[in-house]
Amino acid sequence: MGGQQFLVGMQRGQVQVVVDAAVAAESTARAAAIAGAAFPMPKPKVGQRFSHMHAYGGNASTQIIPGSGNIYAGPMAVLRAMPISAMEIEVSTAGAAGVSIRMALMSMDGDGSTWAATLIAESAAIAADVIGVKTHTLTYTLQPGIVYLACVISDGTPTIRTVINSRELFGQGTAAGAAAPRNGLQVSQAYGAYPATKTFTATANFLPLIHFTVA
Repeated sequence: MGGQQFLVGMQRGQVQVVVDAAVAAESTARAAAIAGAAFPMPKPKVGQRFSHMHAYGGNASTQIIPGSGNIYAGPMAVLRAMPISAMEIEVSTAGAAGVSIRMALMSMDGDGSTWAATLIAESAAIAADVIGVKTHTLTYTLQPGIVYLACVISDGTPTIRTVINSRELFGQGTAAGAAAPRNGLQVSQAYGAYPATKTFTATANFLPLIHFTVA
C-alpha cells in the first residue's frame, strides 16, 4: 500500500513537471512575442507621443508655474521598452524676456514610497519667453518601470501645459484628511543643472505635462 502511494506520488510529480515545462514554454514564447514589455502592451509606433496623462486620465490644463526655486515632476508608468528621440513641453503664455525652462527625465529609486529619484537625462535651458512646443532631442530607451518627468523654471511666470490639478498622485493616493488630492511632486532647487539625485515631496499643485516621442 505504501509502495502504491509512493508510485502515485511519483506519477503526479512527473505530470506536474510536464505541466510546468509547458507553462514555461508558453511564457517564453509570449515574452518573445512582446519583447521588451513588462505587460502585454502593443509596440508603440514611431513618431507617437506619450506622457503621464495615461496615469491620471482627465484633461490637460494651463497653469502658471511659480518662479524659480522648485523642481516640479510627475511619475509615468513605462509598460515596455520604448526608444525615445525627444521630450517636449508647451509654453502657452510667454514669460518675461530671458526666462527659460529645463526639462529632465529621472528614474524612480527603490519602491517609490519616498519619491527619491536619480537623474537620467536633462535638457539645456530652453527659452520660455516665446510661446510654442519646446523640444529637447535625446537618444534613450526607457525600460519597464516608473520614471519622473520634471521641469524647473528660471524666473518669471510663463504659463505651461500641465495635468489638471484634481487627480490623485499616481500610485500614492491622497493623504488622510487631505481636502485636495496630491497630484504632483516638487522639491526645492535653484535653477540650473539638475542634481544627480533628489527626493521629492507630494504637493497639491499641478504638474508639468511633458511628452516623449517614440524613436
